[in-house]
Amino acid sequence: MNREDIKAVLFDLGGTLVTHSVPALAAAAGVIAESERLLRESGCEVPGERIQESYTSAWKASKALHYVDGSEFAIAAFLKQWLVSIGVADNAANGLTPILEHAIYERDLELVELQDAARLTLSGLERRGYRIGAITNTAYSHEHIGRILERLEVRDFFSVVTVSSEEGVAKPNPEVYARAIGRLSVKSCEAVFIGNELDVDVCGAQRAGLSAVLYDPESAASSKPLPEGVLAITKLLDILDILDMGSLPSRAKGRTGA
Repeated sequence: MNREDIKAVLFDLGGTLVTHSVPALAAAAGVIAESERLLRESGCEVPGERIQESYTSAWKASKALHYVDGSEFAIAAFLKQWLVSIGVADNAANGLTPILEHAIYERDLELVELQDAARLTLSGLERRGYRIGAITNTAYSHEHIGRILERLEVRDFFSVVTVSSEEGVAKPNPEVYARAIGRLSVKSCEAVFIGNELDVDVCGAQRAGLSAVLYDPESAASSKPLPEGVLAITKLLDILDILDMGSLPSRAKGRTGA
């Protein structure tokens, strides 16, 4: 595929361009501890172990349910439903939800980090004239995702940031890709999507008609076969060389990077 054929490059965020300084379980522990404190201060005595178990199971169940039909939920709605499910009165849950949502967002901002070479990659794409977009599966608000990108000083690279909670649809639903490339004013055949999850990011992009690249730092040591038309990279910067050389495969499989 010639370089001129591609006009836009889109990225997944979590796990691709963005990571966190602590594992997900550790981050969730902070949320659970904050929930316990807020509940206690509001007069709702819920055992800590019940909070932890119910929050974790409710989150996994919500994600699994929405993954089936490619839809998405918003964090505020999830928190309200969860609070009521553990015995918090409806009125109290209405008051606690925005407080807890704010605490989650602030904690997230403290922990978020850029992946290695992410800024260099975005800067390289911008210099080459590509339109840059992002599609992220998250229950968090579009405003919060914007704050993350601003804190990491990369917001200005993106012409379009598509957030599943705002759209009501999520990857791998082809609709969310279609909306993103529509806002970038390019055709699906003129865009490439880069993500770290094969089934969610990459296969979804392929079904939507985009070229697809799997970002997998461990792929050099892996013999797992890739679907036809998917290229895997081990470093984000690899995408610059691939585009420069016009070697992005549309219907051929392969791996690159060391």
